[in-house]
Amino acid sequence: MQRSWTMTTLSAMRLAAAGCTGSARAPAEPAEASQGPALEGIYRYSLTPEYLVESGVTPAQAEEEHGVHTVTVSDGQYSDSWSNDTQSKTCTGTYSWEGSRMTVLWNSGCSGDWAMTAQVAGDQITWTDIESLPPDDDAYSQTLNEAFNGVPWTRVGDAQDAAGS
Repeated sequence: MQRSWTMTTLSAMRLAAAGCTGSARAPAEPAEASQGPALEGIYRYSLTPEYLVESGVTPAQAEEEHGVHTVTVSDGQYSDSWSNDTQSKTCTGTYSWEGSRMTVLWNSGCSGDWAMTAQVAGDQITWTDIESLPPDDDAYSQTLNEAFNGVPWTRVGDAQDAAGS
């Protein structure tokens, strides 16, 4: 697997299902260098199989990895847990911030490290400048990372909430 504050989860699902286009919100502001740690928390987004296939993901991978994703970014640890109608899975790794740019390195369950730049608008983070990192920096890995991180993440909890999980 490569790849990915509070509005409602339903709103996040609607945005993802709509392909995240047509938003009338004010443009997101780049995260300030000091915001990296402040962006730690629990986020949720949803990916439909249709969105993933339209984004260039193979149908088989889209069927396996679509669903509601819950991402936890806390104290250098990164996790992405998701579930759909056939399975649940969690991948873990580490992350680091350089200004508003986050780098994620997987260590369990997934592969395909990446870096991306955070832009914050209210409860949501959107990601720009998504870059697949070696050794998985081929064209398909780039497609995957852009698809999985191409929808807004909605904050649903604080980092300390993850510590109690």
